[in-house]
Amino acid sequence: MKKEKIYYTCSIIITLLIVNVIICILYLFFHQFFNTPIAIICSIAIGCLLEMILLYVLQHFQQKTLFTRNNPTDTKSEKKEDTIQLAAKENEINQLKKMELFRKEFLGNVAHELKTPLTALQGYILTLLDGGIQDDNINMTYLERSASNVDRMISIVSDLDEISKLEYKRDQLKTENFNLLTLVEEVIEILDIKATKMGVKIAINADESKQYIVNADRENIQKVLVNLIDNAIKYNDKTNGKVKISFIDYDKNTYMIEVQDNGIGIDEQYLPRIFERFFRVDKDRSRKTGGSGLGLAIVKHVIDAHKQILQVDSKLGEGSTFRFTLQKGKL
Repeated sequence: MKKEKIYYTCSIIITLLIVNVIICILYLFFHQFFNTPIAIICSIAIGCLLEMILLYVLQHFQQKTLFTRNNPTDTKSEKKEDTIQLAAKENEINQLKKMELFRKEFLGNVAHELKTPLTALQGYILTLLDGGIQDDNINMTYLERSASNVDRMISIVSDLDEISKLEYKRDQLKTENFNLLTLVEEVIEILDIKATKMGVKIAINADESKQYIVNADRENIQKVLVNLIDNAIKYNDKTNGKVKISFIDYDKNTYMIEVQDNGIGIDEQYLPRIFERFFRVDKDRSRKTGGSGLGLAIVKHVIDAHKQILQVDSKLGEGSTFRFTLQKGKL
């Protein structure tokens, strides 16, 4: 419990530090357009809102950890000499140890991911406070870069909150029957500007005369498609970049969807860890593209919640193929 309090206190201190830094940035930004009182009010209001979000996420995680510690199964509390029950008890202890290790790694990863944008923010703010705010050659540039780092931190917190919701509401999916092909076309339209900018062509391989009706949570499946197709675009630096989304009649009860690209690919040794939170094959490249490192973790949570299959094949330098199944629906 003492360690829990220390970790939780450190997390709150980091949160308050982030909020204070953001408030300073917001004040410098709003001060360009409004008088001092209004700039202060706007900065504090937005900072307080962000603080509430961050503290909510921390409290959510803390409550989950405490619940796990304070509610062990009956097999752990009861002393039984039966061999099977002893094996179950030992397995439970191992699971708790794994959860403890995961929690420590998780906190370390969050701190590491926030450290980079925080360090950049500190540098920009100190420069502006040392007189850079009066220099028209750098003031707006530094404010824009600061805002970009704030966006990155917000993205990380938002994705963490999304994963937390998926974990706690695994059995509360809002399933409905919908046309998956229509949803894919909507996602492609959302990402079309980004694909065009990077010179990547997106194609759909499907029977246009057929309606691919599935029974699933439409909102969450949209997140899956956005993450997979967005990654296929981001990690494709070839001059003839291509992304293909294929629809396969897997069996009488399910469809399989493939998202294939001819991008940089993934080394085979990293494939078993590709869906872990914050795992990146190329950390420098991932940060430059603006990813939070949680996109594929969200994909896995959503597909697991639907009790479906999620697979990945990839060859370094040739491209990657992500595929998942969904239950067929009725018109």
